[in-house]
Amino acid sequence: LYTSVTTYYFLIGSLVTIVISTFSNELLRLVGGNKEYLEAYKVVPFVMFGYLFYGVINIITVGIYMQRKLGYYVYIFCFSLLVNVILNYLFIPKFGYMAAAYITLITYVVLASFSFVVSNTFYKIHIEGKRLLQILASGLFVLIAGNVGAPDSILHAALFKSVLILSMLVFGYFFILNRNEKDIIHGWLGRRV
Repeated sequence: LYTSVTTYYFLIGSLVTIVISTFSNELLRLVGGNKEYLEAYKVVPFVMFGYLFYGVINIITVGIYMQRKLGYYVYIFCFSLLVNVILNYLFIPKFGYMAAAYITLITYVVLASFSFVVSNTFYKIHIEGKRLLQILASGLFVLIAGNVGAPDSILHAALFKSVLILSMLVFGYFFILNRNEKDIIHGWLGRRV
Protein backbone atom coordinates (compact mmCIF):
# COMPACT_ATOMS: atom_id res chain seq x y z
CA LEU A 1 0.00 0.00 0.00
CA TYR A 2 2.67 2.52 1.00
CA THR A 3 4.72 1.65 -2.07
CA SER A 4 1.78 2.31 -4.38
CA VAL A 5 0.68 5.45 -2.55
CA THR A 6 4.20 6.88 -2.75
CA THR A 7 4.37 6.20 -6.48
CA TYR A 8 0.91 7.65 -7.15
CA TYR A 9 1.67 10.66 -4.99
CA PHE A 10 4.76 11.42 -7.08
CA LEU A 11 2.91 10.64 -10.32
CA ILE A 12 0.06 13.07 -9.63
CA GLY A 13 2.16 15.57 -7.68
CA SER A 14 4.81 15.71 -10.39
CA LEU A 15 2.18 16.26 -13.05
CA VAL A 16 0.70 19.21 -11.14
CA THR A 17 4.17 20.56 -10.37
CA ILE A 18 5.30 20.25 -13.99
CA VAL A 19 2.17 21.88 -15.40
CA ILE A 20 2.37 24.86 -13.03
CA SER A 21 6.14 25.20 -13.37
CA THR A 22 6.09 24.86 -17.16
CA PHE A 23 3.47 27.56 -17.60
CA SER A 24 4.70 29.86 -14.79
CA ASN A 25 6.51 32.16 -17.22
CA GLU A 26 3.41 32.65 -19.38
CA LEU A 27 1.15 33.07 -16.34
CA LEU A 28 3.41 35.74 -14.88
CA ARG A 29 3.62 37.50 -18.25
CA LEU A 30 -0.17 37.55 -18.46
CA VAL A 31 -0.98 38.67 -14.92
CA GLY A 32 2.33 39.85 -13.44
CA GLY A 33 2.26 43.37 -14.75
CA ASN A 34 5.50 44.62 -13.20
CA LYS A 35 8.54 43.59 -15.26
CA GLU A 36 10.71 43.14 -12.14
CA TYR A 37 8.58 40.16 -11.11
CA LEU A 38 8.72 38.33 -14.45
CA GLU A 39 11.98 36.59 -13.54
CA ALA A 40 10.18 34.94 -10.60
CA TYR A 41 9.11 32.09 -12.87
CA LYS A 42 12.63 30.69 -12.48
CA VAL A 43 12.11 29.87 -8.79
CA VAL A 44 8.72 28.16 -9.23
CA PRO A 45 10.00 24.68 -10.24
CA PHE A 46 12.49 24.50 -7.38
CA VAL A 47 9.99 25.59 -4.75
CA MET A 48 7.24 23.37 -6.16
CA PHE A 49 9.49 20.30 -6.30
CA GLY A 50 10.67 21.12 -2.78
CA TYR A 51 7.11 21.05 -1.51
CA LEU A 52 6.45 17.88 -3.47
CA PHE A 53 9.23 16.20 -1.48
CA TYR A 54 8.00 17.79 1.74
CA GLY A 55 4.52 16.36 1.14
CA VAL A 56 5.77 12.78 0.78
CA ILE A 57 6.97 12.81 4.39
CA ASN A 58 3.46 11.97 5.63
CA ILE A 59 3.51 8.80 3.52
CA ILE A 60 7.06 7.51 3.98
CA THR A 61 7.26 7.95 7.76
CA VAL A 62 4.79 5.19 8.57
CA GLY A 63 7.45 3.34 10.57
CA ILE A 64 7.85 6.26 12.97
CA TYR A 65 4.06 6.40 13.46
CA MET A 66 3.63 2.65 13.85
CA GLN A 67 6.35 2.37 16.47
CA ARG A 68 5.21 5.58 18.19
CA LYS A 69 8.67 7.09 17.95
CA LEU A 70 7.43 10.60 17.23
CA GLY A 71 10.40 12.10 19.07
CA TYR A 72 12.51 11.23 16.05
CA TYR A 73 10.72 14.00 14.18
CA VAL A 74 12.42 16.53 16.43
CA TYR A 75 15.85 15.24 15.43
CA ILE A 76 14.96 14.95 11.75
CA PHE A 77 13.51 18.44 11.51
CA CYS A 78 16.31 19.99 13.60
CA PHE A 79 18.91 18.41 11.31
CA SER A 80 17.08 19.72 8.23
CA LEU A 81 16.74 23.14 9.83
CA LEU A 82 20.48 23.18 10.47
CA VAL A 83 21.17 22.26 6.82
CA ASN A 84 18.81 25.04 5.71
CA VAL A 85 20.32 27.72 7.95
CA ILE A 86 23.91 26.85 6.98
CA LEU A 87 23.12 26.82 3.26
CA ASN A 88 21.16 30.08 3.51
CA TYR A 89 24.01 31.72 5.40
CA LEU A 90 26.60 30.57 2.86
CA PHE A 91 24.81 31.07 -0.44
CA ILE A 92 22.01 33.67 -0.27
CA PRO A 93 24.34 36.66 0.20
CA LYS A 94 26.31 35.60 -2.90
CA PHE A 95 23.57 34.32 -5.20
CA GLY A 96 20.34 35.94 -3.97
CA TYR A 97 16.83 34.65 -4.42
CA MET A 98 17.80 31.82 -6.78
CA ALA A 99 19.97 30.35 -4.03
CA ALA A 100 16.96 30.47 -1.72
CA ALA A 101 14.95 28.46 -4.26
CA TYR A 102 17.71 25.84 -4.62
CA ILE A 103 18.13 25.65 -0.86
CA THR A 104 14.39 25.11 -0.37
CA LEU A 105 14.54 22.12 -2.71
CA ILE A 106 17.73 20.75 -1.14
CA THR A 107 16.36 21.12 2.39
CA TYR A 108 13.13 19.28 1.62
CA VAL A 109 14.95 16.51 -0.25
CA VAL A 110 17.26 16.08 2.76
CA LEU A 111 14.25 16.14 5.10
CA ALA A 112 12.36 13.52 3.07
CA SER A 113 15.44 11.32 2.63
CA PHE A 114 16.41 11.44 6.29
CA SER A 115 12.78 10.78 7.32
CA PHE A 116 12.63 7.79 4.97
CA VAL A 117 15.88 6.29 6.26
CA VAL A 118 14.89 6.68 9.92
CA SER A 119 11.36 5.40 9.37
CA ASN A 120 12.64 2.40 7.41
CA THR A 121 14.58 1.25 10.45
CA PHE A 122 11.21 0.66 12.15
CA TYR A 123 9.07 -0.45 9.22
CA LYS A 124 10.48 -1.24 5.78
CA ILE A 125 8.82 0.43 2.81
CA HIS A 126 9.84 -0.57 -0.69
CA ILE A 127 10.07 2.41 -3.04
CA GLU A 128 9.65 1.86 -6.78
CA GLY A 129 12.88 3.63 -7.63
CA LYS A 130 12.78 2.95 -11.37
CA ARG A 131 9.24 4.29 -11.76
CA LEU A 132 9.94 7.32 -9.56
CA LEU A 133 13.06 8.07 -11.57
CA GLN A 134 11.09 7.81 -14.84
CA ILE A 135 8.43 10.17 -13.45
CA LEU A 136 10.95 12.75 -12.29
CA ALA A 137 13.13 12.43 -15.42
CA SER A 138 10.22 12.91 -17.82
CA GLY A 139 9.07 15.92 -15.80
CA LEU A 140 12.54 17.46 -15.79
CA PHE A 141 12.80 16.91 -19.53
CA VAL A 142 9.54 18.83 -20.07
CA LEU A 143 10.68 21.65 -17.79
CA ILE A 144 14.06 22.03 -19.46
CA ALA A 145 12.71 21.70 -23.01
CA GLY A 146 9.86 24.06 -22.18
CA ASN A 147 12.18 26.77 -20.90
CA VAL A 148 14.96 26.36 -23.46
CA GLY A 149 12.94 25.80 -26.61
CA ALA A 150 9.84 27.90 -26.02
CA PRO A 151 9.07 30.67 -28.53
CA ASP A 152 8.73 34.27 -27.34
CA SER A 153 5.05 34.57 -28.17
CA ILE A 154 2.81 33.61 -25.23
CA LEU A 155 0.41 31.72 -27.50
CA HIS A 156 3.15 29.80 -29.32
CA ALA A 157 4.95 29.07 -26.05
CA ALA A 158 1.71 27.77 -24.50
CA LEU A 159 1.09 25.50 -27.50
CA PHE A 160 4.67 24.23 -27.48
CA LYS A 161 4.56 23.51 -23.77
CA SER A 162 1.14 21.85 -24.07
CA VAL A 163 2.60 19.45 -26.64
CA LEU A 164 5.50 18.71 -24.28
CA ILE A 165 3.12 17.95 -21.41
CA LEU A 166 0.98 15.78 -23.67
CA SER A 167 4.15 13.93 -24.69
CA MET A 168 4.98 13.39 -21.02
CA LEU A 169 1.50 11.95 -20.43
CA VAL A 170 1.85 9.60 -23.41
CA PHE A 171 5.30 8.53 -22.19
CA GLY A 172 3.86 7.93 -18.72
CA TYR A 173 1.00 5.87 -20.08
CA PHE A 174 3.18 3.59 -22.20
CA PHE A 175 6.33 3.33 -20.07
CA ILE A 176 5.45 4.11 -16.44
CA LEU A 177 1.98 2.68 -15.84
CA ASN A 178 1.66 -1.09 -15.48
CA ARG A 179 -1.03 -3.24 -17.13
CA ASN A 180 -3.32 -3.21 -14.08
CA GLU A 181 -3.20 0.59 -13.83
CA LYS A 182 -3.99 0.92 -17.54
CA ASP A 183 -6.98 -1.44 -17.10
CA ILE A 184 -8.26 0.72 -14.23
CA ILE A 185 -7.95 3.84 -16.39
CA HIS A 186 -9.73 2.11 -19.31
CA GLY A 187 -12.53 0.97 -16.98
CA TRP A 188 -12.90 4.43 -15.48
CA LEU A 189 -12.96 6.07 -18.93
CA GLY A 190 -15.37 3.42 -20.23
CA ARG A 191 -17.87 4.28 -17.49
CA ARG A 192 -17.53 8.01 -18.20
CA VAL A 193 -17.83 7.85 -21.98
